[in-house]
Amino acid sequence: MKKWMPFLLMLTCMILFPSASFAASSGLPFSYKTEVKVRLLQKPAFSATLTGTYSVMDLNGNAIIPLNGQTALSFQQQNGQITLTSGTEVFTSPAGFAVYETTVSDQNAFKLTGMETASGSTDGTMTFRGSFTVKPGKDRPLVLNVLDMENYLKGVVPSEMPASWHTEAVKAQAVAARGYAYTDLEKSNVLEMTTIHQVYLGKTKEHANSNKAVMDTAGVYVTYNGKPVKTYFYSSSGGKTEHAEDVWGNAVPYIHSVQDNFDRHPGNTHYGWEKSVPTSTIAQKLQLPSTQMLLGLQVATRTEGGNAKQVTATIYDKSSKQTSTKELLGTSAKYPDAYRSLFGGLKSSKFSVSSNSSSSIMNGSGATEKTGHLIGYKIQKADGTTEYIEDINIQVRTKEGSSLLPTYPTNFSFKGDGYGHRTGLSQWGARGMAEAGHSYDAILKHYYTGIEVKKLY
Repeated sequence: MKKWMPFLLMLTCMILFPSASFAASSGLPFSYKTEVKVRLLQKPAFSATLTGTYSVMDLNGNAIIPLNGQTALSFQQQNGQITLTSGTEVFTSPAGFAVYETTVSDQNAFKLTGMETASGSTDGTMTFRGSFTVKPGKDRPLVLNVLDMENYLKGVVPSEMPASWHTEAVKAQAVAARGYAYTDLEKSNVLEMTTIHQVYLGKTKEHANSNKAVMDTAGVYVTYNGKPVKTYFYSSSGGKTEHAEDVWGNAVPYIHSVQDNFDRHPGNTHYGWEKSVPTSTIAQKLQLPSTQMLLGLQVATRTEGGNAKQVTATIYDKSSKQTSTKELLGTSAKYPDAYRSLFGGLKSSKFSVSSNSSSSIMNGSGATEKTGHLIGYKIQKADGTTEYIEDINIQVRTKEGSSLLPTYPTNFSFKGDGYGHRTGLSQWGARGMAEAGHSYDAILKHYYTGIEVKKLY
């Protein structure tokens, strides 16, 4: 009779965990079929409320901790160990605890109170699917939400695209988010719940429409040469997408510039945006020393998709009394998309730029020319002597008297189209295509070149 015991034990585990793999690296006694681990951001002490069928395991020896009907748990880190309180009982472990689904079910969920980032909630409380582990961290517990890919995407898709948008657009977003997560997991064992990877707000943010889009495309990926690829997406292309190399400097074989007329949706407000940035902010970003003054910015060349490619800065040096130009691409900006942060947080790198300074001067030959700055020019004073203009303002005598004239721009104005890096899938363009009758796979094939849309599981 005894020789059947291991078989019976294994059979019981298979019934409880139909996709079980007891060599899981997550800390759980099983692994999900398409497992995703997400680091949750919570305070040093937090609580959890369980709904459904859950068990708790001490990761120091894998001993099961009886819940005895308790659904409310609290955790905190003390002296490098995790303390778990369940009712009147207190448990301490140097390895931490796993709170896992005893039977994997769509009805299971856990609510955490004490979230550090509470986007989507007003009291620091958020609800998640799947299981979670609590392990000692540097100064607070390391909490990982462990669940399958599709349940993870249910908490991602409505955070990245409005669930109320056309079904085919939301499906396209679901497939793009799936590929994005898959390729991120190849590089990182754990995903962040922020824009470092994708915004993930768990079950708190879920919507019936986006849940359906996720499940209708379950296991579907964008593939190139038979393999899932990183499916970049963003808000608005501004009318045309970009080659990957014209955004980040490196070519991606399935991402090329395409015309995107569908992006001009009536609801898209990302056309003709404007932003004014103080000259001092940009000078600081350019790391100009105190002896140098930023006089002008000019877009010298553009990419095929319309991004500013080479931007030149006009700079005056008080020490040498010289005015020079500096090419910013390759120096202050490693690639065109870096202009967005370099110039104080622009919506996109598809922009034109102008300053708030403009003057007309008469040069030595008597000709009149327009300039955006007076600093660096020589001026002839009333006594016949000349000097370089270096003051922020100069006093000019006119027929009516005299007035102060600004000598250099105090602000630069940027005007542009699009929102985001403009490489790959445009979310507004996807909406426009979907409303025009295009299917989600046709949308994906428009934005990613030479790809296939395949169900891999």
